[in-house]
Amino acid sequence: MMVLCIGKTKKHISFSKKIASFFSIILIFVFVSMNSCTQPDKFVIGNDLVESQTNLKILDTFKVALSTVLLDSIPTSGAVVSSGTAKILVGGYKNDEYGSVGSKSFFRLGFPVFPTLTDLSIYDSAAFVLNYSKYSYGDTTTLMSIGIHQLLKKISVDETGYLYNTSTFPFLEEEILGSKSFYPRPNSADTTVSIPVNEFGSTLWELIKRKDDVVSNSESFSEYLKGFVLTSESSSNNAIIGFNADSNRLSLTLYYHSQNDLPDASESVIKIRFSYPNDQFNNVQYDLSNTVFSELNATNKEIPASATGNRALLQGMAGIIPKVTFPTMQSLFDENRFKILKAELVFAPVKGSYSLFKLPSPLYLFDSDKHNNMNGTLIDAAGSSVISSLIVDNLYNEDTRYTFDITNFITTELSDSYFNSDHGILIGLKLSDFASTFGRLLIEDKNPAIKLRLYYLTY
Repeated sequence: MMVLCIGKTKKHISFSKKIASFFSIILIFVFVSMNSCTQPDKFVIGNDLVESQTNLKILDTFKVALSTVLLDSIPTSGAVVSSGTAKILVGGYKNDEYGSVGSKSFFRLGFPVFPTLTDLSIYDSAAFVLNYSKYSYGDTTTLMSIGIHQLLKKISVDETGYLYNTSTFPFLEEEILGSKSFYPRPNSADTTVSIPVNEFGSTLWELIKRKDDVVSNSESFSEYLKGFVLTSESSSNNAIIGFNADSNRLSLTLYYHSQNDLPDASESVIKIRFSYPNDQFNNVQYDLSNTVFSELNATNKEIPASATGNRALLQGMAGIIPKVTFPTMQSLFDENRFKILKAELVFAPVKGSYSLFKLPSPLYLFDSDKHNNMNGTLIDAAGSSVISSLIVDNLYNEDTRYTFDITNFITTELSDSYFNSDHGILIGLKLSDFASTFGRLLIEDKNPAIKLRLYYLTY
């Protein structure tokens, strides 16, 4: 194991910063040494203190095993995101090196108060009207096409109360109600996208006009309109677009007029609005074939970075997430007496992988086990979630890196003089972002390799 020199930094860091860093470490050294004499039980791992020379060491040669894991599922229904932020996500994105990802979105409509229509009421058209949520993933400068289909089965949550990125309900793919090709304007919250469904609207219009039983009450209506799914209708789509999923900004709208209307009279509308937010969810599809991650699938849910080009992949709602373990940490007990001052997990994104996709920040850590279960957010000694700091090297593009303080995780695991090498950490997004974004990150594990950096005393 290599002991690193204190104050050794890149050449472009100023001399004054080196001096400041040196004296900061000296102050920590003096402070901890004093505490070690007066409070021998605080954060001490090892035998009781004896008179010996005390040394401050910085070590980053412990092996960090990096892999890519496929989670069983990610909740994506409205029940897992804050009120008012649920999103319909539809479209697809392809990347020759890292595969394709796509989303289709399922939702239900509510039961409105229908107006009384007469023989003078004339049907004009119908459309599903969507409003942008300002979220997008991929290249929004290219033409994209989306469509809408009617479900054959009513949406219902499972026993957990959620729906997932793997959930789906049957619909007839060949029977499309309507489609729309357009150039996305995801940052234009006041701009709508309307998918014409004139034939479908005409059928519904006749039911409303004659006051058919299917439009007489909520139960009958929800059996007639079991739900809908928005789909990506073109293989050339290169973006996933977000639309708001709330009653004010998503509706099936029927447009009509009356024969006795004045020429300048405004047309009338019937709005059948989005409802049942807990039943709205996004189904995610991904294709990793012909990529270094092609072996990652439902039966092979973890691949080491050594088998994927020394890289690990994070892909938000797809449930693809990096994992780290520390298989050689037990060797730290070769030091008879030591005190951990600080432990940092440091890694870099793959160079050139974030020119189109913004680096996700902050990142969160999740406690995991040998079965790759996500066992809750990692916390620090104060009980707060451990989140990353991100430094972006815009000048040299060589020192962009994420850093996590995982002192509490390491000291807790070492406290019984045994380090469980199956006890791992998953690197991911905030839980609500997992449910509603496709945040992507590629972690480098060769140049530079991911590191566990320990600051500790031996005595």
